[in-house]
Amino acid sequence: MSVVSDIRLEKFPSKHVSFSRVFLDYSSSYRTKEALIDPDTGEKLTFLELPSAVARVQRQLIGIKKGTVIAVVCGNSISILLVYLATIDVGAIIVPVNPASKRYELEKYLDECKVDYVLTEHEYAVKVAEILAQPKFEAIFTIILEDLLKREPLASAASEEPNEEDTAFIFFSSGTTGPPKAIRHNHRTLLAHLSQILFVRDRNSMKYPFPLVNEEDRVHGVLPYFHAGGLITVFCMLIQGATVVVNKKWNEEGFLRILQGFQITTINVVPPIMDFLVKHPLVDSFELKSLKTVFVGAAKCDEVLLRSLKRRLPNLEHVIQLYGLTEAGVLLFVTPVRNIHLSSVGRAMPGVHAKILDEHGDLMKFGEVGRLVVKAPTYMQGYLGEHLAVPYGWFDTGDLACIDDQGFVYITGRTKDMIKVRGWQVNPFEIEEAIKANVVGVKDCAVVGVDHDVDGQRPKAFIVGEPDVNEVINFVKDTFTSYKHLCGVEIVDAIPRTPSGKILRRELVSSIGAGG
Repeated sequence: MSVVSDIRLEKFPSKHVSFSRVFLDYSSSYRTKEALIDPDTGEKLTFLELPSAVARVQRQLIGIKKGTVIAVVCGNSISILLVYLATIDVGAIIVPVNPASKRYELEKYLDECKVDYVLTEHEYAVKVAEILAQPKFEAIFTIILEDLLKREPLASAASEEPNEEDTAFIFFSSGTTGPPKAIRHNHRTLLAHLSQILFVRDRNSMKYPFPLVNEEDRVHGVLPYFHAGGLITVFCMLIQGATVVVNKKWNEEGFLRILQGFQITTINVVPPIMDFLVKHPLVDSFELKSLKTVFVGAAKCDEVLLRSLKRRLPNLEHVIQLYGLTEAGVLLFVTPVRNIHLSSVGRAMPGVHAKILDEHGDLMKFGEVGRLVVKAPTYMQGYLGEHLAVPYGWFDTGDLACIDDQGFVYITGRTKDMIKVRGWQVNPFEIEEAIKANVVGVKDCAVVGVDHDVDGQRPKAFIVGEPDVNEVINFVKDTFTSYKHLCGVEIVDAIPRTPSGKILRRELVSSIGAGG
């Protein structure tokens, strides 16, 4: 059987069901320990100060009530975390939006989510105002964050607690395989993430211990809070008593200065930031001995990059891969701190079940590659407009994977990325990794399927760098079976990727269709 975990996850030990109230009640036990630090403004909040800070913001949010939908077009900050906690605690719904979104994208999000308010910053106010000037958005009100925080708080605020099934957040997927989907998470699914962390802390495996942080750790929350993974992992760090140093925007030198200046012990990053740490000469100018643990997720991280990072930062103790999905939970699989298989995304977190199915839906054996389906208490409430999240509780991740007899999960590709050549399935990731690891001059690589009259499709490689094209073609010929051979190689300036590092293969395929 390929079912990975059969642990029943208990509910969070609290009398409350509001994510905000449970989080604030539990974390206040860390008292005068610093919870949040803003390196740009110098603002600091202790765990004991968090509840009153959230209550103040709640009294400043005039007119916000249960069911109110607020799109947030802001960068990372302590204030935004406070706004999130204050808003969902009265039963309102937050729609976090990437402030770099283009006009078309913003309009789609506002329209689809039936937004009542847009909360933004002065930096993005003009762009938001231009969109809201359209007649179809005339009922939407704008709140400027800086102005909100200057308001005199009302004497009291609504205190009715939302139901655990009430929607708290609507996150949008990255859209790597199609248009971004609106994904609803309620208070119950958010609390399940915290329950996973507490379960691990209290009953961690001796053989396969999951990584944890504690009150001695300082975490740099690099990932954006408009992304489910970036936001939820911040709360998971705080619930363990760690101090989180927030960041407004990604900046290479600023990132390194924070790591050094605040003696950061732990960072949450995506593969492109790992790549920066491995390759950029600026890294050598900073003292990073305090950094002990790197959590990396959102996209598959190849083994070469993992080994290279440990060589570049010899004091680093753990490089931990995380696997999650906005729909199913941001912490489904995590690599343990011992018995690590570098090519694996780890073992199932508490309460997570997984199995591998073939194309007919039949269960596959250990080590066999097939479709990865999961079941977890962190499942979304559902896509916007749909009542049920998944039929029968199992969610198809869209990933190809296998599971070994120790419960380690290995991601081998995406089902929709597979290239079909003469009836054979070609995994582009396999070819990409081989080229990057073995051909001189290759900085980045992506392989997609090109339509072919006879074979159906053939693989084509897009490469960043200055390799010998013939060397690339001949390497693939010498390394792989004939149906995996490349029909061409194109040198490009950059591989299109999401901010988290996932390849946007659709853009490469479109460029072929457009004569690129």
